[in-house]
Amino acid sequence: MRYFKVLGVVSGYKPKNEYDRLINVFTDYFGKISATAKYAQKPTSPFVGRLNPMNVCGLNIYKSAKGKFTITQCVLIETFENIKNNIALLSIGFAILEIAEKLTYQRLGMKKYFNLIYKTLKTVNKNVKPYFVYLIFKIKFLYMLGLIPSFKHCVACNKAIDINKIQIWGIENVMCQECFKNNQDRFKDKIFEKNMLRFINFILRNNYEKNLKIKISKKEIEILEVFLHEIWEKHDLPSINSEKLIKQMI
Repeated sequence: MRYFKVLGVVSGYKPKNEYDRLINVFTDYFGKISATAKYAQKPTSPFVGRLNPMNVCGLNIYKSAKGKFTITQCVLIETFENIKNNIALLSIGFAILEIAEKLTYQRLGMKKYFNLIYKTLKTVNKNVKPYFVYLIFKIKFLYMLGLIPSFKHCVACNKAIDINKIQIWGIENVMCQECFKNNQDRFKDKIFEKNMLRFINFILRNNYEKNLKIKISKKEIEILEVFLHEIWEKHDLPSINSEKLIKQMI
C-alpha cells in the first residue's frame, strides 16, 4: 500500500522548484517526514492557508517506491490561533515542534508521540500555566524516549521497588533503602531529593488537566528545570533554539 491517511502537525516548510513546497510534518503514523505539496506556492492552490506551521491537518499521502512522500489532499483540523497571536505562547509552540524534530526520527508506531504533541499544543493554546505545561511536555517526551527512569527497580538488587522506599535516585537509576549503605559507589549520577521523585512521578502518571490543578511554586518550577537540564546534559541532547525566546518571555 502506497496511499495513506494520516494526521499531522506542520512544523515548517520551504520552497521546492518553482511552485511546490517541501512540508515538514510530524504524523501519527510515520513520525516526522518531509513531503512534497505540489503547486502549494500558487495562490489558487487548495493547500493555501492549510499547510502552515502549527496547523494540525488530516493528510492523504502517497509514498513512492523510493520512500519519498507527496501530499495529495489536506483537511485543516486545528490552527491554534491563540498560540499564533501571542509571542510567548508561539515560542513555546515552536519549542515543542523543535523537540519533536530534533529528538525523533522517521519510523512507524509514532502515534503516542503525535498524541502528546497534539494534546500539549491544545493545552498551551488555552494559556493556562503555559510554561509549566511545556516543562511537563518535556518530561513526558523524554520518558517516552526512555531517557527518564521508570522508578520500578533498584539498580543494585534489581528487585521491584515501592516509590516510598526509594532511598536515592538519579538521572538513570534508583536505589532502595536496603542497598544504599552497601552500594553507594555504584551510584554515580547526580542525586535528587525524594520529594522531587514524587513530584516527577506524579507528573508522569497524570494528564494535563490533573497536573494543572497543582498549585505550582517558583521553587518547584526550578526543580523541574534543574532535573531537565541534568537529563539533557547526561544524554548530550541537542539545544532547543526556541527556548532562548521562551526565557525572555517568562
